[in-house]
Amino acid sequence: VLQSFAALEATKNKNIKVHTLILGTMPSDKSFGNELSPKDVILRGGDGPQNYGHARNSFWNIVGSAFGFQRHQTPYTKQTEALTNQGYAVWDVLQAAQRKGSLDSNIVKESQIPSDIPKFILDHPDVDRLVFAANSAEIFCQKQVWGDWLQTGVATTSTANRSSNHNDEAVHGKKHKNNNGNNKIVR
Repeated sequence: VLQSFAALEATKNKNIKVHTLILGTMPSDKSFGNELSPKDVILRGGDGPQNYGHARNSFWNIVGSAFGFQRHQTPYTKQTEALTNQGYAVWDVLQAAQRKGSLDSNIVKESQIPSDIPKFILDHPDVDRLVFAANSAEIFCQKQVWGDWLQTGVATTSTANRSSNHNDEAVHGKKHKNNNGNNKIVR
């Protein structure tokens, strides 16, 4: 069973409020730091576990373009600080799952354990946007676990273990309100 990373958010400055939560599905083998070539280590800004850590994943290159750094010239810790210090957090929709290889399509459905995203939202009341970095992450949220929460916008810790059916039209681009009355925007 693969375990996901903890949520990546600002740690040095507790006054930074998270406004956007970027969600992936599960880290790839390369994100865990497995089987890295010397070139991979250079291209990703270091070795060891990294969110979106595959050297060919464009996530950190896009972040670098937005916040003024080049991934291959910047240590991973500095890359994450550049993003999180602007109020962004990164996490995965799955806390744990079984998967052969790195493809999301190889995740064993029966093994999926969701991350408690509703609790994260309740703990970070300034979050007003969820961004899905992977289509499979969005589908998992909509159809497997949090469909009711995404429809109603009411986040409770009990929704993490429930599933509901709904149509996709009800979720895309719709504003949601959490318990504090703040809008939650999906996509």
